[in-house]
Amino acid sequence: MSKEADQILELYNKQVLSVKLLNKIKDWLNEEVKTNNKYTFDDYNGFDDSDVYLFRGRAEVASGLLKQINEWEKS
Repeated sequence: MSKEADQILELYNKQVLSVKLLNKIKDWLNEEVKTNNKYTFDDYNGFDDSDVYLFRGRAEVASGLLKQINEWEKS
């Protein structure tokens, strides 16, 4: 293979890895939203208010980052 072909293949492989990484990040963020949004003040008596605020905050940050990633992908 030529040097140019090797460079193209290397760039392609880096792009594929970037897409895979981004998809893993988005999957993890979606799971954070799903997992942490289920906690409410009424449903989980074993938690105090600060725990529920922490869960909700994690979900909010993950949701916001997902929204921002989607905006970046459109531009």
